Amino acid sequence: MLDAARSYTLRLDLSGGPAQPRVVVVATTTLTNARGRTFAASSLDPESIALTARRTLVISSEGDARRGYEAFAREFDLQGAQVGTFHVPEHYRPAADHSSGIRTNLALESGGITEDGATYFTGTENAPVQDGRSAGATTGSPARLLRYRMQDRRLLGEYVYEVEAAKQPRTAGGSAGNGLADLLPLSDTRLLALERGFSSGAGNPPRLYAVDLAPATDVRGRADLPTDLAGVTPAGKTLVLDLATLGITPDNLEGLTSGPQLAGGRRSLVLVSDDNFSATQQTQLLVFAV
Repeated sequence: MLDAARSYTLRLDLSGGPAQPRVVVVATTTLTNARGRTFAASSLDPESIALTARRTLVISSEGDARRGYEAFAREFDLQGAQVGTFHVPEHYRPAADHSSGIRTNLALESGGITEDGATYFTGTENAPVQDGRSAGATTGSPARLLRYRMQDRRLLGEYVYEVEAAKQPRTAGGSAGNGLADLLPLSDTRLLALERGFSSGAGNPPRLYAVDLAPATDVRGRADLPTDLAGVTPAGKTLVLDLATLGITPDNLEGLTSGPQLAGGRRSLVLVSDDNFSATQQTQLLVFAV
C-alpha cells in the first residue's frame, strides 16, 4: 500500500560539477486538502510541482476520467496544507460518457513558474477528448497550455501546443504514445517543454523544445476546437535537444527545472524521472550545463 500524497524536499549539490551531482532527501511532507485532511486514496494523481516566490508550492494533478474526478492545480504551504486553487475551465472536466474533458493519464502533467514569480503555466499531456486525437505512432495531439497570474491565480490565456507523434513500435500490435511531460517557463511567452513517451520495442527518448507563445491564438473560453485547427495558430516550437543523441538510456523523464548556478557562471538544467513505483524503473536525475 502506498503512503498518502506527499512532497519531498531535496538538496542538490553540484559543487563537483554537473557530471557528479549529489542528491540528499531533506524532508518528506504530507499534503492535506482544504479541510485539513489527507487526500483519499485514488483521489488525485500529482504530477508537477513548482516553488513560488512566496515560498509555497503549486502542484498539478492529472485527475482520472475513469473515476470521474477532475484535474487540478492547487497551491500548498511548505507544511503541506492547501491554501488556494487555480480555476481549471469546465471543458477539462471529464464527461460521464467520456465524450469530452481530460483523458485518463493524459491531463495536467506539467507545471512551472516564471523566474520573476509572476506567471504559472500548466498543460495537458495530450488533447482533451473534444479537441482531437491522442498522440500515437502516426499522429500528434493538440494539447492545451494554460497561463495564470500568480498574484490572484487568474487564468490569463489558453494555447494549443502540438505534441509530436511517437516512434513506430517494433513489436507487432505494440503500443505507442507521446506526451507533454513538463514545462519550464522562461518568460510570459517563452518556455522549455519536455516531451516523452513510449513505443513498444523502440523506446521513445525524451526531447526538449523551445516554445514561443507570441504567435499563438488565445483559445481561452473555447470549449472545443476544430479538428483541423482552422483559424487557430498553435504555439511555435523548435527542437533544442533530442536525448537519443547523448548515448544514454533515459528512464521515464517527467520533471524539468532550472538548477543552481555552476562554477564559471553557467546555469544548470535538471531532469528527473518518474519510476511509477515499479521494480523495473528507477528514479533518474540528469543535470546539464546550459
